[in-house]
Amino acid sequence: MKRSRSEHIQTAVLNYLKKRNYTDSEATFKQNFKLEETLLEMTSRVLRNNKISKSDSVSFSIGSLDDYFHSFLELKTFVEKCVAQRKHSKLKGILFPVFIHSFLDLLLADRSTESTSYLRRFGSVFDQSHRLLIKQIENLGIPQDQVFLFQIEELRNCNGKIVLTDDDQLALKIFLQTQENLSLMKIINDRIQIVLPETDDQLNLSNGDFTSTNTSPQKVLSASKTPTKVCTVDITIADARKIIDDVRKSPPALTDLTLIKFKGEGLIHATPSQDHSIFLTGFDNSTVKLWRQGNRIPDCNLPTPDISCVHLGSDALEDVYDRLSMKTQQDVTSLNEDGVVSLHGHSGPVYDSCFTSDNKFLITCAEDSTVRLWDMQDLKNKVIYDAHNRPVWCVDISAYDLYFATGSADHTARLWTTERTYPLRTYAGHQDSVGAIAFHGNCSYLATADRVVRVWDVNSGKPVRVMTGHWAPVMCVAFSSNGRMLASAGEDYRIRLWDVSSGNLVKEMRAHTDTIYSLAFNYDGSLLASCGADCSVYCWNTATISTTGDQKNQHLVAQWSLPNSTQSLINVDFKSTNKLFCYASAT
Repeated sequence: MKRSRSEHIQTAVLNYLKKRNYTDSEATFKQNFKLEETLLEMTSRVLRNNKISKSDSVSFSIGSLDDYFHSFLELKTFVEKCVAQRKHSKLKGILFPVFIHSFLDLLLADRSTESTSYLRRFGSVFDQSHRLLIKQIENLGIPQDQVFLFQIEELRNCNGKIVLTDDDQLALKIFLQTQENLSLMKIINDRIQIVLPETDDQLNLSNGDFTSTNTSPQKVLSASKTPTKVCTVDITIADARKIIDDVRKSPPALTDLTLIKFKGEGLIHATPSQDHSIFLTGFDNSTVKLWRQGNRIPDCNLPTPDISCVHLGSDALEDVYDRLSMKTQQDVTSLNEDGVVSLHGHSGPVYDSCFTSDNKFLITCAEDSTVRLWDMQDLKNKVIYDAHNRPVWCVDISAYDLYFATGSADHTARLWTTERTYPLRTYAGHQDSVGAIAFHGNCSYLATADRVVRVWDVNSGKPVRVMTGHWAPVMCVAFSSNGRMLASAGEDYRIRLWDVSSGNLVKEMRAHTDTIYSLAFNYDGSLLASCGADCSVYCWNTATISTTGDQKNQHLVAQWSLPNSTQSLINVDFKSTNKLFCYASAT
């Protein structure tokens, strides 16, 4: 019979080993080299590989059986200690799911002997409600067909949810961080869903044990021969695309407006930190004041962030909002001067300020023509940037804190870095005071404005766009998050929206009856908020703005007229959850 290519390869390798007198290697090679396998063996191998490949490969890069023994013993000791300290603790319920998933990981990794040893070692730990299930899974062995895989999948699903209180979750988190056990952390993160008691509507827990009233061991091991039905919706692709387009074109959702009022004479500006935990205000008596939520003095030593727990940006902001205890417009927050930190250094009115992204430093500018950098650790002035020869009206910092820029009454804007006390670039060309400044999101462009809005190339220092149309000084400019649009407004009571790529005017919006002091885009650029001296806040839909066929204020989404006790609105700011914050000076 004609020999296959594999047989030729085997013969060549065996002849080479024999010629070199590698007798041990020859015997091992003969033992491991299989020229054929049965249909059952091939099916088992393919199913196992397919099952393992669906999960993270780290989960199956498992160590020795002793590692699993040690991990479970540490977890068991920790749970027993917590239960002894707190009688109402439900941590005991995590033991059986971890036990089951550890056994299945060993089994699917083709380590049936070790999985059996693991099962016999800890199977006696659990009570009678789990013994029957443990006795039945002893006979699973290596899965040989799809039925066994159905059984394993049902075991994982039935042991994938536990109920723990907040105290139990915190204790478990601390335990996992201190132990640094990768296999245990992977099982809990990937296989087990932890819920709070009030959200548990599927399982009945008795004395903290992981038992379900509607699931028996016999039912767990009964493989379903029919595939699970998938819910389908009778909708065409064209209909789905139309729905998506309608959602995109619909007006963005705006939840509420939060007004924060500062009581004090001579308030000029107010700036929040990026995490909304600190506020900075500048006054005409050359004083800079720091406000903490709850009127508490800023901590000199800021805590190190916990990098072991990652939150979405909106989750972290929601937590900040809860701590700030700020409601909607009906519950206006007023911050008085009790417990406020004052910073002294400037010799004239403080016009603008900004925080670094990590809240370690803040930058202020004033009429004394200086820019100062303050250290939030000890609240001292560390650096003085002195290059302008007239009052400095505005300051802005770029993404990642690469640069900061200032605009001055000397008709120039200057580019700085915190590492040097002299400017990196000087942008000259304006015919009047530079009263507004803003960085593009990519840090490569800078917008400045007097009565004309100019966009500069940060690296070359050359203007790349010149946008004319305002007939009065511009007080504020803002780039959209995607960098495609630039908004400007000021003493002519009008908001102009520009296309950055072409420099053309997209839309002029009129609603304010007095000077506009602040503009802000939301996180996706679909909303633009404005506020000013008329004590009104307007919110515009910029997602569908076009230059033709628009009626007056057609794209106005919302507007607020604020109480008479509000003297002036000086800043407006969006958060990533589309919540709008406005800062005002109170009479």
